[in-house]
Amino acid sequence: MSFVEGHSLDKAWETYDRVTKNRVTNQLKGYIRELHEIPPSDYIGSVDFRPVTDPILDGCPNQGPFSAKEAFDNALIDAYRSKAPRCHIKSFLAGMLSQNKHQIVFTHGDLHLANIMVNNGSVTGILDWEFGGWYPEYW
Repeated sequence: MSFVEGHSLDKAWETYDRVTKNRVTNQLKGYIRELHEIPPSDYIGSVDFRPVTDPILDGCPNQGPFSAKEAFDNALIDAYRSKAPRCHIKSFLAGMLSQNKHQIVFTHGDLHLANIMVNNGSVTGILDWEFGGWYPEYW
């Protein structure tokens, strides 16, 4: 494992002015676009044809990998039915399942401010790739 210079974005964000925030945001958009441009795999799941590592599917009988988006969607529905408060299920899943044509892309899977390193107003690294894999573009 190597050292990534800088501080996590969750600690630095509030210290940045509007110009710096825009620069960091545009860098992140570019990195996400690059990830999504990696040629797609023929499955939905974690890297190296492993099951989905997202906590929502922990303990579920079918964790993939999935050969079709419909099978992935069905596993998500089953997981949310068993874990999420009933009042949240419909609204949460509506955005994900409303379109049948989501592209399958490579994604980080756990991208948030604490996993983004910055130094002097520029992104220096993205950490914690254990949830990375091939998922629908909304993931």
